[in-house]
Amino acid sequence: MRALEWHRRLTDLAGRHGKRLFTRAELANLAGSRIPVAHMQITRLVSVGVLRRYVRGFYGLPGLRDAGELVAALDPSAYVTARHGLFLHGALEQVPSVITAFTCRAWRRRRVETALGPVVFTRVRAPIHRRPLKGGVATAEQCLLDWVWVLLKEGLDPESQGALDTASLDEGRLRALAAFYPRAVARRAARLLVRKI
Repeated sequence: MRALEWHRRLTDLAGRHGKRLFTRAELANLAGSRIPVAHMQITRLVSVGVLRRYVRGFYGLPGLRDAGELVAALDPSAYVTARHGLFLHGALEQVPSVITAFTCRAWRRRRVETALGPVVFTRVRAPIHRRPLKGGVATAEQCLLDWVWVLLKEGLDPESQGALDTASLDEGRLRALAAFYPRAVARRAARLLVRKI
């Protein structure tokens, strides 16, 4: 297939099915060739800018900015939360240096370098692990609780971590979700909610 045909086909898949990330095997199936042959085509497509390598083994059209989609492709049980999730919901102004993802699986490498930034997988168990029904990003309230949980695990004070715009958070939803977390997390998150900007 020529580069233009690849671009049309991948754009069509993204538009019709919402699929924007592909493995080497999926791209080989699209090309109708074996994986080693497709690997050569993929390398050429990356060099001319039709494809972009987002993380080892995952490729897509340039311009993907959805960290939730990338995290879900790496681990179907994972979702974006904590500080990066708060940024995506508009509660933080500064872009976090890492993408925090909660998962229920054990990872050999906790930190994975991607084109969107490093993803740090944190293994948690139910009831804290609550994958969102839609999208790969937790709700703003869950992100706040997860962020406080991570900070307390690392021995850091959540109140000393800078400005947090909690105006968009729903206090009732936060209280309902806080029941699934340790009491210390619920207390500290409630304190952050009271301290509005």
